[in-house]
Amino acid sequence: MGTNQELELPSIPILSADRAKAKAAIVIWTQASVASAWVRAEAHLANEQDKLITVMDAGLDPRLIPLPFNTRHATLLSDRKAIYDALGQRESLSPYGDGLDAEIIGLRQDMEDIVRSARNISTYLYPSKDRRRPKFDFKKIIVEYLISKKGDTDVHARYQVTCTEEPAHYFEYWISADLESDAIMALRRLNFVVSDEDTWQALDAIPVENSPKTKKFNIYFPDFKPSTSKTMSISYSWPGFMKKLLLSRTAEFSWEYVSQNPKARTMVRKTVSGALITG
Repeated sequence: MGTNQELELPSIPILSADRAKAKAAIVIWTQASVASAWVRAEAHLANEQDKLITVMDAGLDPRLIPLPFNTRHATLLSDRKAIYDALGQRESLSPYGDGLDAEIIGLRQDMEDIVRSARNISTYLYPSKDRRRPKFDFKKIIVEYLISKKGDTDVHARYQVTCTEEPAHYFEYWISADLESDAIMALRRLNFVVSDEDTWQALDAIPVENSPKTKKFNIYFPDFKPSTSKTMSISYSWPGFMKKLLLSRTAEFSWEYVSQNPKARTMVRKTVSGALITG
């Protein structure tokens, strides 16, 4: 007759010097580690030093992760790409020393300055009193979300708009992710592409907000005259965008479209599909 036995984690000594040198500490929560005082102690130390990367086994109920670590996003152990991304954000994989770290920090600050300047220029050219309503009406909106088993999300959208009484110059576009979603700072990872379907020319999208979970672009129209129409095609990919759906099996969507004419009527069609969608 077989007997059930609980697995015990071995006590692996970690030298204080090694811990101090480390730029990141990965704690993997499993059925055994959630009950281990040693693992909890190491997690607390890593958290206090702002080095903690939380990973969980797919078979573990997230509610069993001990406080305060159950309030953090936990990457699935099988999602190696997300783990490598988390390590990369801490420059823990850099073999070039502090010189490259300083260069990366400088590049991030440069990007923040560029985004701030773009936002200021947009505000100067189009003051807030002129931006309460866009200078066009939405006529047709079609958006498709395709979600993979890992929560990666591809978005394809088409917007048909008609210019009203004054020339329209740009379209504001927001993307907001859940707290559980992967953080993205490098805009290149989004593969954000905008084109004019009437001419199939690429449209310029200037980032005016770039936080880890929120992006805002000003998409500029060339020669959009009154009483004319345009159809824009927008596509992007956000790795881990639907992690909340993966973890809790539910997700919330919200959209807001504002036309120049408060009484304008718009045909809207939204489609959400993929490996995680069951109903």
